[in-house]
Amino acid sequence: MGGGIAMCFANAGIPVHIIDQDEDNLKRGMSVIEKNYQFMVDRGKMTAEQKDFVFGLVTSSLDYNDVHDCDIVIEAVYENLDLKEKIFRTLDEVVKKDAILASNTSGLNVDSIAAVTNRPELVVGTHFFSPANIMRLLEVVRGEESSDETMATVMALGKKMNKASVVSLNAPGF
Repeated sequence: MGGGIAMCFANAGIPVHIIDQDEDNLKRGMSVIEKNYQFMVDRGKMTAEQKDFVFGLVTSSLDYNDVHDCDIVIEAVYENLDLKEKIFRTLDEVVKKDAILASNTSGLNVDSIAAVTNRPELVVGTHFFSPANIMRLLEVVRGEESSDETMATVMALGKKMNKASVVSLNAPGF
């Protein structure tokens, strides 16, 4: 899922950095992204030069500190609230204080995730539909404390990525 989300950003001309905790998974994910772009070249959907440009916008590492100056961080691990909360605690400490923290969740409570941070007004759900680089729908889940500015920023970002973004309240099934 993270690779597809990364492609959404790169396709919109936005540099993106992927973090994983496992070197093999990270290499595999980057390989899948490159193969997806090569498939597009082979099908005549983009040129080799375009592929090189967009793939060049995607970087990766194993270190959370590498996203310390990002404006938005989207977590995209599997649906496990404890794991997501652990990641958000770490991100809250590492990234700049005005960065938006988003969870790619399809049903977990965004308020529970936001509660483990010192910035609940900057926490939002971003439910990308799979495969994220192909499906146009983006569900933007507003937490109880998500600010209007955070929501507007994420909605504008969705538009830049050519997504059909819809706002959902934080309720079961969104």
